[in-house]
Amino acid sequence: MTLPIPGAKMFKNWSIVAAGVDVSTQVTKAVLKPTQSIQTLKAAVPGAVMQDVGDPTWTFDLTGVQNNDDPTGLAAVLRAAAVDGVPVECVFVPNLGDATTATFDVRGVYMELGGETDAWNTADVSLPVIGDVSWT
Repeated sequence: MTLPIPGAKMFKNWSIVAAGVDVSTQVTKAVLKPTQSIQTLKAAVPGAVMQDVGDPTWTFDLTGVQNNDDPTGLAAVLRAAAVDGVPVECVFVPNLGDATTATFDVRGVYMELGGETDAWNTADVSLPVIGDVSWT
């Protein structure tokens, strides 16, 4: 199949390591999301527009299995970090085989617990990134 956009890829065959634990098999959605402010100043003269973009703040949004019983489960890793108040180092490789890797620390938070009958026990969690993201 020829892709219409050079370099475009399906989001699959990716990796997430959190606190040294590979949680790739427990996560169904992963988005490293920046939030940036944009300031625009328009002066009285047509075309006199100035813009500036602020530094990004990041969140790492995941959907994953509520694996609370296994110490290597995503929910257990995040809960342990939340209880201990320690950051969780994450290494996110969006497409294995490519060179792009994002490394960053997140704050541990509690995942939701529970769900619908006869459905996979998953939960969404938004992890605040501490500081900058390192790209390699």
